[in-house]
Amino acid sequence: MYDGFEKEDLRDWNKIVKPIEHLGRIYWATARARQKEDDTLGKPVHPFYHPGIAHEVLLRLQKDLLHNSTEPNEFKQAGYLTFWIRKLKPFRHYPIFGGTQTNEYLALHFGLATVSSQHPGVYSKATKSRRLWEEWLYDLRFRAVSGHTISKQFEMLAL
Repeated sequence: MYDGFEKEDLRDWNKIVKPIEHLGRIYWATARARQKEDDTLGKPVHPFYHPGIAHEVLLRLQKDLLHNSTEPNEFKQAGYLTFWIRKLKPFRHYPIFGGTQTNEYLALHFGLATVSSQHPGVYSKATKSRRLWEEWLYDLRFRAVSGHTISKQFEMLAL
């Protein structure tokens, strides 16, 4: 699991390219888990994301995280990562993730994985409540929420 950007120098682009690999690992792990639940689902095919859009997600994330401080906490990292993935939608839709919320679904997983590096119980808390999960996905898909708002949601979940 990728432990966020806290130990990376965000001014050096070469050091934050690792998240694209991280996104791919979580995408495939999630897809495999969904296939075990429902064997009628087909495998996603390559390429599973748009490289140019994924690059733009990371550029905007880098800009937002460096805007106010050079050492953003895990909640800010998770919130802005979730925000930019759901906003720019770098992942191709596959029915394996259900509905048309592929980017929102993956954005939440990436955000939770980032927060879980410091707060291990957060992931199980968020995924335990089906209602919370579905409402969070709906909000990410259809409501105007900022990266700051999502950061605060992750922080409240960690309490």
